[in-house]
Amino acid sequence: MRATGEEIFNISALGNLTHGSLTTWFADDDSVSDYAEIHMDGQGRIFRRVRTDGTVEQVGDDTPDDDASEFPMVASVDGNIIAVDGSDATQITNDSGVSNIAPVAYAEFLRYLSNISGNYLTYRSTYDGNYRARESLRFLVHLIITGQSLAPGGSTQTQSPVTTTAQADYGILAFETGPKVDFKYDTLNEALLESVIPCRENVGTRPGQESPSSGMAWQVHQMTGNTVLVSTAGSSGTAIADISSGSATFTGATKMIQSAVAMAEKLGMQYVPVMVLIHGNQNAAAGTSISSYRTAMETLRAQYESVINAATGKSQSLHMFVGQLSNTIPYGGTAGSTKTNNIGIAQYQEARDNALIHLASAQYARPYSDGEHLTSAGYRTEGEVIGAVVGGWLNDNTKSALVPIESGVVQSGTTITIPVAGCVGDLVIDTSRVTDPGNYGFVLTGATIASVAVSGSGSAAKIVITKTDSTTATAISYASQGIAGQNPGPVTGSRGCIRDSQTGTSLSGLPLYNDLCVFSIQL
Repeated sequence: MRATGEEIFNISALGNLTHGSLTTWFADDDSVSDYAEIHMDGQGRIFRRVRTDGTVEQVGDDTPDDDASEFPMVASVDGNIIAVDGSDATQITNDSGVSNIAPVAYAEFLRYLSNISGNYLTYRSTYDGNYRARESLRFLVHLIITGQSLAPGGSTQTQSPVTTTAQADYGILAFETGPKVDFKYDTLNEALLESVIPCRENVGTRPGQESPSSGMAWQVHQMTGNTVLVSTAGSSGTAIADISSGSATFTGATKMIQSAVAMAEKLGMQYVPVMVLIHGNQNAAAGTSISSYRTAMETLRAQYESVINAATGKSQSLHMFVGQLSNTIPYGGTAGSTKTNNIGIAQYQEARDNALIHLASAQYARPYSDGEHLTSAGYRTEGEVIGAVVGGWLNDNTKSALVPIESGVVQSGTTITIPVAGCVGDLVIDTSRVTDPGNYGFVLTGATIASVAVSGSGSAAKIVITKTDSTTATAISYASQGIAGQNPGPVTGSRGCIRDSQTGTSLSGLPLYNDLCVFSIQL
C-alpha cells in the first residue's frame, strides 16, 4: 500500500497477483511448461504467448479491440436484466419471482446469474433478448430431427402432450415454432426462428401433441451438461426422397440450422450439430428395397452435412442417429400373412456399415395409438431412449443402441452365440413387458430353434440360441417379422423380448430400457 492508502498490488490466497487491471497467475502445469508467459484479454481469450526460449507467438492483436466502453450498459433492476445502448433500453429478462443479477457486458452478448432453476447458474443473452441460454459448458448442442409422422409426433387419435412444463428452463431450448413442425400440414413462419423459448410440447406451431423432441433434448442435457436446442422438421406420410434436398421439409430444416448457427455465434458458444432420423413407414408401404433405402439414408445425411458446413464455414462430419422402424403394418398384405420389416433391416445394416450412422432405439415395445403411431407416452419415452444414446455418444463417441456384434457371431454344433453391444446392466428376456411371439422374436433360416438364453451384462452380454440339431442355419433374424392386419406394439406387433436393464423412468412413467434392435444376419 502507498502511504495514501492506495493499493499498489494484491496477492490472493490462490497466488495470483493483481496490479491495476492486470492479473497474473503462476503455474507449474505440464501443459504450459513450454511457455514463460501467456497473455489473455478480459474475456479469457489468448492473444500472445511467449516461449521459454523467448519466441513470441502472436495469436491476436496486442491490444484486443473490445473496448468495454463501447458496449451497452447492463444492470439488474428488481430482479431482471436490462441493457441500455445510448437512449435505447431493452428488457432482457422479464421473469417473475426470479433473481437475475450481476450482468456483465461483452461485445456480442451479456452474461448474468439467475436462480430460475433454483440455484444460481450463468446465462447468456443477446442484447435484443431474443437468444437466451444457459451458459453450461459453452456448447450449444443442436438436435436436428427429421422424418415422417413419428418425428413430429403424429397420430390419427387426439392425444394431449406429456411435456407441458419446461424441465431445464433455458438449458433446453426450442425456437418459438415449438420443438416440431410438420411440413405436411404446416408452413414455417421464419420470424419464429429469430428467438428461442424453454422447450416444451404444448407451445408453438403444433401444441396439441407430444413428439420425441423434448424427451430427447432432456436426456442429452442431463447426460452431457450441455445446453440443447431441439428442432424437428418432419412431414407426415412422406417418403425419404421427399424430405431430402429440394423439399419444403429440407428447406425448412436448412433455415432452422442457419438460425441455430447464428444463435451460437451471437452467444459465443460452440455449435455442435447432431442429426436424428425417425422414418420408414412410407417407404415400407411403397415396397422400397433394402439397398435403395440404405442409399437414401446416406444421401440425406450427406445433404444435411453440406448445409451445416455451409452455415458454419467449417468442414465436419455429421453423425445421424436413427429411431428404427419396428412395425410391419405399413407393408400391407393379406390379413394373417407374414410380413418382413425390410426398412428396419435396412436401417440396421446401414448403421452397421456406416461409421456416421447409428441406431438409437427400437420402437416395438412402445405403446401405439393406432396402426402406425405411438401414444404421447410412447413418443416421450422414445425420445428419452434415443437421447440417452445420443448423450452417451457425445460423451465418449462409443455409445450405441442394443445391437448384435456380427463379427463375433459363432455357430458351432447345435449353438449360435451372439454377443451384443450397447448393453447397460444385465441382458434380460422379458415376456411381461413384451409378449413372446415365439422364440422371443428369433427366427432361423435352414434350422430349427430349440431354446434361447441370455447371459452377462455390459460388454460381456450375449445371446445363445440352441438348435434342435447340428444342421447349419444360414440366417438369423430378430423382431423383423409380423402378421399382416395385427396392430404394432408389444402384444401383437413384430417384436422381441430381449432388453437390457438401463435404469431410469421416463417422464411418461415408462421404463427406459434399451430393446434389442430389429436385424437379419446372414450366417
